[in-house]
Amino acid sequence: MDRLAEVCDRVAASNSRLRKVSTLARYFRELGDKDLERAISFLIGRPVVREHSAKLSMGWAALRDAGLAAMPWDDETFRLCMHETGDAGEAIGLLLRNTPGSEPLSLEGAEELFVRLLLALNTRHKVEILTDAFRRYKSIRRRERQFFPEARMSSA
Repeated sequence: MDRLAEVCDRVAASNSRLRKVSTLARYFRELGDKDLERAISFLIGRPVVREHSAKLSMGWAALRDAGLAAMPWDDETFRLCMHETGDAGEAIGLLLRNTPGSEPLSLEGAEELFVRLLLALNTRHKVEILTDAFRRYKSIRRRERQFFPEARMSSA
């Protein structure tokens, strides 16, 4: 997942369609069949395999609560970061940047995380799962924004 986030950053930074295709093709060739399926699923916005057809329903408040539980920032700092970015995932990624989480997140690990979130019984349980993930895995700023698109908030 860390590698996929890096590839997505490189694709986003390029203006050349050929360079974007080349970057993705090179990455896809590095993957085994199962990770290729996972990577494509994440890229098309369907991050969980077929056996789980439910949608992940989680709002920005759950992301905020998990982020605040995992990081040493107060509500006001989070609010200001949200105001500047307009995006809960981006704000969390920025604020988590220097926290101690150090484990890399594999595509398989990300898929397992999404399955756990899908099977969570309520929002409180989802917040607990996310808090653990935010504490455990190293932060790559774009990861949260890219793979939690429903957490976007309009800057009204």
